[in-house]
Amino acid sequence: MVLLSIIIIYFNIFQKKELLTIPFLKDDVMRLLILLLNCCVLTGCVLPERTLERQGVSTALGYDLLEDDQIRGTVSLLQFDPNMKDSSQIISAVGSSGKNIRQILETKTSHDISSGQLRSIVFNEELAREKGILSLLDTFQRDSNIGSLLYLIISSPPAEDVIRSKKHEDIPDIGTYLYRLIEKQLKKEKLIECTLHDFLSLYYEVGIDPTLPVVAVNPNTAPYIKETAVFKEDKMAGTISNDESIYLKMIQDPARLIGMKTIYIPKNHLEKNGVETKEMTDDSLKVVVQPIGAKGKIEVPSPKRDEFTLTISGSVVIYEISEEIPLNNNKNVKFLEAEISSYMKKELDNLMKKLKKMEADPLGFGRILKSKRMYSDLKDDEWYERYPDINIDTKVSFQMKRTGAID
Repeated sequence: MVLLSIIIIYFNIFQKKELLTIPFLKDDVMRLLILLLNCCVLTGCVLPERTLERQGVSTALGYDLLEDDQIRGTVSLLQFDPNMKDSSQIISAVGSSGKNIRQILETKTSHDISSGQLRSIVFNEELAREKGILSLLDTFQRDSNIGSLLYLIISSPPAEDVIRSKKHEDIPDIGTYLYRLIEKQLKKEKLIECTLHDFLSLYYEVGIDPTLPVVAVNPNTAPYIKETAVFKEDKMAGTISNDESIYLKMIQDPARLIGMKTIYIPKNHLEKNGVETKEMTDDSLKVVVQPIGAKGKIEVPSPKRDEFTLTISGSVVIYEISEEIPLNNNKNVKFLEAEISSYMKKELDNLMKKLKKMEADPLGFGRILKSKRMYSDLKDDEWYERYPDINIDTKVSFQMKRTGAID
């Protein structure tokens, strides 16, 4: 409408073209009338006025499941009022749905709640396990003011405790702290992408399930990442440790650098391979390594038998070792490479058993199977029924890249 108005003004006033005419009106009167009509149209396109001091900018939102299927919503608001001592305010409301909670929250503040800067949504573990989170996410995926890159988080204490936490370093707002916490761990450590976009994409795709970080909080500490929640559809099926989530990252989100990992090599293994252990005081050798360029690959050698091969390979950098072992000796290097690979293979096998017991598939074995022509019509229900009985042959191989590295 606006574009059409501009074209009409241009042709009728500046180009002297009779694009639109009314027989009984003169040309000058016609042009003046068109100009006035277009001014009225353009004034209707002005956005509503928003005074900064009247805005309550939400940066973090938490949901907790209460009795009688009620939900408590807690929001952190940034307020740009020079007369206020604390720029961050926390308010809560209880309702039956996300929209209902939003309406009640609006009655508890004189500021207009704005969601354009929402950074994180925190769901309590009980809510994620029993009710699921998709019904609450529906509001956010429909809101054009909210970007799909906001982070989704699970909390082991009530989400309200996380939002109300004041122990978040020198950052004045919990929403900004949670956003930076997750962002750093995504770049440097073991977390898998956990944005609204990523969660919904995996939820609607057959043969793969999403994961989200679990945040905990203590009275004297800032919120921290405790573990990783594994979902089956939109409900939380269980958790895996941060160390176990490193294998998900190697396959789903391979990066050049992944978080450090501690490998334990039993003392008797060292003795069998001729490594000196007389001065060892512990029962095992502790080696801190960081995988570099680790990549995982899932293959289906026999689709009819539901047989899969999971291969992980890459290099490791040794950052710390609990005993002095000569690493200029090729035999010792090969021994450590074999022990590191063997240790990680055992962890990976245990992780596969745990995930099959949850009946959750965050690695996407079902997605790989569906890519085969004979299983192109595979449905979620069919895959969840078959998944616990699939055979997974794991192969792990790491080579030592550097020793004595310092971060």
